[in-house]
Formats: sequence, C-alpha cells, structure tokens
Amino acid sequence: MCEPATSPSADPTFTAWLYDTHDAVPPALRLGRSGAAVGTAHGRAGGGRGHRGADGIKPSTLNVTLPAANLKAGDNTVTITTTNGSWMVCDAFGVRQLPWPEPAIGQRPSG
Repeated sequence: MCEPATSPSADPTFTAWLYDTHDAVPPALRLGRSGAAVGTAHGRAGGGRGHRGADGIKPSTLNVTLPAANLKAGDNTVTITTTNGSWMVCDAFGVRQLPWPEPAIGQRPSG
C-alpha cells in the first residue's frame, strides 16, 4: 500500500530492486491500480542463479511511472503481475519521486 496524504502532483515511480532474474527468459511485469493497468516493465536477463545463492547473480532495477491521475489521497493498492517470462528474486519494492539516488548494490533503499 502507498498512502500519500494528498494526491501526487507529479507522476511517481514504482521501483523494483531485483536480486536476480532468469538468465534466458527474464520476466515482464504489469502494474495495476484498482484493477486498471497503469504501466509495464521488462526485466533484463540476470545471472540465473539468484534462487541458489549469491554466486553469479546480476542485480537490476525496474522503474515504472505511475500516472498521478490514477492515484488518490489515502490508501492505494498497486498490483504486480508477471505477464511473460520466468522468475525474479525481489529485494525490495518502493514508490518514490524521481530523481532519487540509487542505492549501492547491497545497500537498502532509503525511500
């Protein structure tokens, strides 16, 4: 849930910090709010080893713009659906206003 006190005036960004993804068939995602699709993202090929441990992983970041017109003051539920491809190992999800400094690999996002 993202809970802005007021409706955003600029388009925020949904970010997924991925630990790793499938090396041959990375995932494609669709984001929604209240049943309506609001954006898509295609992951890049990862190391294909994230489900086994840290050796050979390729962390990545996916950003999807969330149209401010689709968000309201108060509670908003954002849905994430894999539409194609294979697995991903997620480290964190967030909704933020870009530009925002990217955390170094191994560091937790602060936003």
